[in-house]
Amino acid sequence: MDASAHIIEDPKAEPERRSRVLVLCDGEGTRNALAHSFGPGYADVDPAALAQRLAEERDWDIIRAHIYVSSDASDDTRRWANRVKQTQAKLVTQPGDIRIRMALDGTQALGARQSDILLVMGADASFMALAQDTRTAARAQNRDIKFASAFAPSSHTLGRSVPSADYAVTIDRASAEKSLLLASGTSSPRRVYAGTSKPARLTPQANASATAPPAKRRLMRAVYGVGFVASMMALIWEDVVLGGGTQALDWDGWRWGVSTALALGKSIVWPLYWLARAFGIEAG
Repeated sequence: MDASAHIIEDPKAEPERRSRVLVLCDGEGTRNALAHSFGPGYADVDPAALAQRLAEERDWDIIRAHIYVSSDASDDTRRWANRVKQTQAKLVTQPGDIRIRMALDGTQALGARQSDILLVMGADASFMALAQDTRTAARAQNRDIKFASAFAPSSHTLGRSVPSADYAVTIDRASAEKSLLLASGTSSPRRVYAGTSKPARLTPQANASATAPPAKRRLMRAVYGVGFVASMMALIWEDVVLGGGTQALDWDGWRWGVSTALALGKSIVWPLYWLARAFGIEAG
């Protein structure tokens, strides 16, 4: 009997369900944190696109993304919020402190069993209470519910994870740059905040013209060279020949060397030498 007839194929295992994520984003806080970490240009971020990238890296599924912006925010933030309206995120605008509304919506979502993970962006330590509510809901519902905090590392007050978060999700520069709102025609920001701006590449013609000294620079070098040599000869004549008189002929090599070196040193600033001569000031 063929041995292969006894082989029994294992049943295909069911794919593991991916965690469902509800995103709660403080719009102005996220913009400020990214601008502080990577540069002002990174404030024009699409929070929903950024959250999607962070979720894909962890095999999470985002069910909804809520972006909260206070109506009392700056004009720049409000203009940014109008652009966010064109994305798939839900924009929540109201006066006052929007963090209270974020916490209430998060608590309501926990009670309705709408998600497995609460992901907050642009949040500070005040969201520790929501993290505790997440653990309380997990025990009451006998479910695995986690609280995640996304942040861009920096010295900013929002540049670290919410304390006691189950997941500390780090936002890197590459993810932020790929999630920028460029619909308005603004160019991708240059990486100048951390000193990592790449130098512009020069064509061979531009490179040759940049390295070759201009005619004026060559002329100045020639003038300085002629003046240096003339001043050195004049100083050697004055300090050594005339200064030593007939005794200079009897100097040894050391005396000649020292006198010549002193004359050479003074000739380096030869324009001052000729200026002194013009006013009758002795060079020595």
